[in-house]
Amino acid sequence: MNSAPIILFTYKRLDTLERCIASLQKCPESKQSNLIIVCDFAAKEADIEKVNAVRQFLPTISGFKDIEIIERDKNYGVDYNIIDGIQLMAERYDQFIVVEDDLVVAPGFLRFLNVSLNFYKKNTDVLSVSGFSFVDKIPENYLYDGYFAKRTCPWGWATWSDKIKEVDWEIKDKNAFLNSNKVQKDFNEWGSDRSRMLMNTLQGKIRAWDIRLDYHQFLCGSCTLYPVATLVQNIGFGSEDASNTFGYNRFKTKFKPNSKDAITLPDSVLFNKVISKNFISKNSLEQRIFTRVMKLINYKN
Repeated sequence: MNSAPIILFTYKRLDTLERCIASLQKCPESKQSNLIIVCDFAAKEADIEKVNAVRQFLPTISGFKDIEIIERDKNYGVDYNIIDGIQLMAERYDQFIVVEDDLVVAPGFLRFLNVSLNFYKKNTDVLSVSGFSFVDKIPENYLYDGYFAKRTCPWGWATWSDKIKEVDWEIKDKNAFLNSNKVQKDFNEWGSDRSRMLMNTLQGKIRAWDIRLDYHQFLCGSCTLYPVATLVQNIGFGSEDASNTFGYNRFKTKFKPNSKDAITLPDSVLFNKVISKNFISKNSLEQRIFTRVMKLINYKN
């Protein structure tokens, strides 16, 4: 099995980056994987020292087939640093894996993504593969190691270049979204936060890149494959240097041991009602309100 190249985005968080790299190195496929690291330039003078510390660490990294380091000479920002990197990978490779520096992955992370990339390569209904799972409880009679949802996830994922090239990152038809209550309501079917996040992005209030990909998936009616047991932990919550996370993490996960030799995937796209319901619940208004309360009382889990 050919291992897809990995692009890793980093900025100024050396502590989480070191843990991220260490976890990737524990994946057996890392030695057969090219690693492309993209480090953004400091947005302000106060960040220069931290960015330089990251850049001093990058040349010491080993354990991969080949390592390429791209150091930005200007600040692209949390959105366009990643968008530009994705577009670069889409020009170079036919499929690839995306990781950010605040993620720790399980040893089976690269294997699941690579197997899934090869399995669904020609399936136009599948836009991406996620290493993170929103769902904790899977029905006991569920036969597969992956499930489908109509929402993307930026926490360790993979895609195919021919599919990702179709994404309109600038949302040229933004007025069709902003002026339609129906479109906004439909977009919220797989998470009550989606329309608000896209609206804030289009209005320049936040700099989110992943909601743009999510909106593209919504428009084209495609889906994302998720593992039944999460293979990613987001360790950026609570960090003062995190771009969009805070103390309480309703997505906190634990790795589960997996002794299976083979990965079993559905031959075609299907949606399990129980899993879909649990998935949507994780991104519901009630869950977001609860998270907000936890933030207000400064609770950290």
